Formats: sequence, C-alpha cells, structure tokens
Amino acid sequence: MSKKIPVFFCTNWNITSWLMVALVSLAENTTRRIDLRIIECGITDAEVRMITEFCKKYKNLGTPTFYHVDCAAEFAGCGPWAGDLSAWGRFMFPKLAPDLDRAVYLDTDIIVLGDIAKLYELDLGGHAIAAAPEIYYTVPHNAERMAAYQKMIGATPNHIPFCSGILVFDLAQWRAENWTDKLKEIGRETAGQFGCPDQDCMNKLFADNYKVIGNEMVASTFDVNCFQCDYPDKWPALQQNIIVRHFNVSKPWREYYTENRPTAHRDLFWYYAQKTPFADYFRMEFINAMKEKIVAALPK
Repeated sequence: MSKKIPVFFCTNWNITSWLMVALVSLAENTTRRIDLRIIECGITDAEVRMITEFCKKYKNLGTPTFYHVDCAAEFAGCGPWAGDLSAWGRFMFPKLAPDLDRAVYLDTDIIVLGDIAKLYELDLGGHAIAAAPEIYYTVPHNAERMAAYQKMIGATPNHIPFCSGILVFDLAQWRAENWTDKLKEIGRETAGQFGCPDQDCMNKLFADNYKVIGNEMVASTFDVNCFQCDYPDKWPALQQNIIVRHFNVSKPWREYYTENRPTAHRDLFWYYAQKTPFADYFRMEFINAMKEKIVAALPK
C-alpha cells in the first residue's frame, strides 16, 4: 500500500462549494497524508487556484493534482445526469493516473467522519471495485422495487444495487480490463433508459461482481433513512462507525428534515462548511430554500 492515500474527486463549475466541505472533513479525519487528485469537468482557473491555496491550510492535503476532462466529447451519446455528463468524468481517472494501482473515489456531496485509510486498505478480494450496497432494496417491503431494478439493468437476483458515490478502485485491474470503454458502450446503448445513468451503468457492468463496503462504513441518505425506519435498534451503533456520509438525496444546505426527521449529520456538515470560503453561500442557500418551502405551503 502507498504511504500516501490516493483520493480523487470529480467536480464541475457548480459544485466547487461542495468539494471544499468534503476536503475539510477529509483532512481533519485522516491522519496520513492524502495524494489528492481532482478531475475537473469545466471549472475556472480562479477556482483551481482557490482550491489549491485552500488545501495548503492542511498539511496532509498538500498540493492537489488536477486533470481536465471534456465529458461532452469523451462520453458523447451516454445518458446525462440532470442534463449534464460530468458524473461520467471519474471513469477517466484510471487512464489519467497510470502511476496509481489503487485509489478511493468520493463524490463531492459527502463529509468524511472517519479515517479514509480504512477504505483504502480494504481487501478487494480480486474485484475491480468496492462499493456500498443500497440496503433499502433488501428490506422485504421493497422486494418488488429490487426485482424491477434487477430486471432493468439485466442483473441476477443475487445483485444488490450499489451507490457509486463512494468507491475503491483497483486501477490496475480496471486498466487491464478496459472497463472505461465498456462503460461508455453500455452508456450509449442504454441512453434514455436509466434514471441515474452513470450509476445504473456501473451496476449493470459490475452486477453481482463487486466487493461490499459495509453500511457501517459508508452511509447514504437512503441508508440512513432505512436504518432509522426499518432497523432502529441498529441505528445508534451505525452512527459511531461511519467513515463517509453521503448526502445523495437531501442536502443539509437545502433541507432541515428528511422523511419528517431532522436530516442526520446536518450539524456536522455545517461544522465543516463554516470552515470554507463558502460558509455564507451555504447559509443563503438554506435561507432561500426555506423561503421557497414557506411560500409553497401558503394557501393559494
């Protein structure tokens, strides 16, 4: 294993603020030095300078390495997410970083709550990726939803869908198997068919063929809701061991409640957010979101 921990993100012009929060939480919860790599799919030179200068505040982040990816060209014909192809940019990383054999990938809408080394050092058991299953699919009352998803992507009943927001890559194997080109092919064949194109294509390609990251280590909003509603006895213990919290649905800077409960870990998000240059931006986002909800609730 590398003495430094290779961690990479993929960002574009409208989520630099999210990335900064993720970086603070990563730096403050990881003891070893981070080999930080950032794929940018269309940010300004000013943003690159700002991120670079900000990272200097944390000795374990050092100077990040940036890679530009023209997603419109590289992934032409693949299904976009929210009208944009930037989410596909992360799949260029194995080619862009030939010096690395393994790395942790993190979406930008996360906070790190534990030492990322625990993810980096996972035994992948010969798999090209490690990912956290979306456990709400496994709850009995979601059986039909699980079967429908498996049918949609052409997976066997053994496949539990995983979230692609936090991944551990065996980059050497990925390059050897040319998985990026295979994903592009699936992305073009299924364009317009999948709700979350990049994630659904990953599930199709790696159906029942990934190393499971336990949900006690990585928890998405869906996972948290599932534990709170369906496994409440396990929820207190789960919160003690989370390494990465993924706000993949309800964003703390836009929501106070998720499923009629205060959004879990929102206070921790704000703790890290206030340490970034975007603290005021997040506050205004929250205020404006609350105003919209109040207006929407008024009698017509």
